[in-house]
Amino acid sequence: MATKWNPDIMLPIAEVLSRLHAENKDYAFAFGVTSRTFTNWYRDIPELRELVVAGRQEDNVTVAKSLFERANGYSHPEEKIFLNKDGDIVRAKTIKHYPPDTGAIAFFLKNRDPENWKDRHEVVVEDLTREKIIKEKMDKLEKTGALPTSITPPD
Repeated sequence: MATKWNPDIMLPIAEVLSRLHAENKDYAFAFGVTSRTFTNWYRDIPELRELVVAGRQEDNVTVAKSLFERANGYSHPEEKIFLNKDGDIVRAKTIKHYPPDTGAIAFFLKNRDPENWKDRHEVVVEDLTREKIIKEKMDKLEKTGALPTSITPPD
């Protein structure tokens, strides 16, 4: 027997799953339905869709912030723990620095400004025949005066 949608039970579960960064298969498993059924519910039940989307948007913001930090480099407080020569534990507060990451920079720029940072650039190539190339060069020479106006063939 197929599981029926029960908002009183399933919406609270969906809210918890959205906070746990669940994927569609996780929701389907938790609800005891197939992925196809969950997809249909997601499409047809606005309250469910809103919870799932809200969780994913929160994830997107978190990941975007992390990517931005990786691209620019960042620092954070850190505590290092050492043993001194007497065997006593010594704690030292330090600042851990992470330099900018070129991979994160490239990814960020390619997605943020693809017009200027895409890997592939379009090159427009005209269909040039040999005759057309020769004619263009001859016309150019004629305009510059480098070509005599009348050429007499040799005897």
